[in-house]
Amino acid sequence: MLLAAPLYAGALSRAEAIVQCKRGPSVLQPYRDLRKLLRKGSATSDQASWIYHGAPFLAFACYLTVSAIVPIITDEPLPLAFLADLIGGAFVLSLASFAVSLAALDTASSLGGLGSTRTTWLGSFAEPALILVFFTVGALSRSDNPYLENHAIASSGAADVLPTHVLGAVAFFMLVLAETGRIPIDNPSGTIEISMIEESRVLEYSGREYTLVKWGSWMKLFLLS
Repeated sequence: MLLAAPLYAGALSRAEAIVQCKRGPSVLQPYRDLRKLLRKGSATSDQASWIYHGAPFLAFACYLTVSAIVPIITDEPLPLAFLADLIGGAFVLSLASFAVSLAALDTASSLGGLGSTRTTWLGSFAEPALILVFFTVGALSRSDNPYLENHAIASSGAADVLPTHVLGAVAFFMLVLAETGRIPIDNPSGTIEISMIEESRVLEYSGREYTLVKWGSWMKLFLLS
């Protein structure tokens, strides 16, 4: 999970550049970015408290926890699978987003506050819909356990073409765009104030703390995808 997430983000960035008729960065560029950021020092706002410093670690831990609960790479139960179902995993992801939003407000930055309010506003629409999608899959598989849901859908050929399942998949794809700040909801590489959402929340971070923030965002993208 730790190693695959940056590679996936790099492949997406390269694909976006190709669609725009550009050469684009290498798929290994995220690894180079992580190495560069780990060597840099951090500049911190004089208004920041322990919330600002602790949020990247909490968010990163949340993404690692979800990857140890929900089947992402393997369809076999993991050692921590008993801790939560899909709804519990959604709450852990929400905790990570809440921590980053709170840290953005903690710096007393106008852009941080702007990004936090925009993210919270989008989340008020996206997260209830996300839980509804989980309930839809649970109704089809008659379980809220991610492993039982996975095997129930995979073993039933008819489940893949049911209108309920197809519409749920389309809704989930739209939610992934919103939750991960991708085009057309947001542009992760954009720095225009009027359209910044996710990037404005983490604008005050630098150095090693920013490394955790970026790596965590790539893990979230990989998890939801």
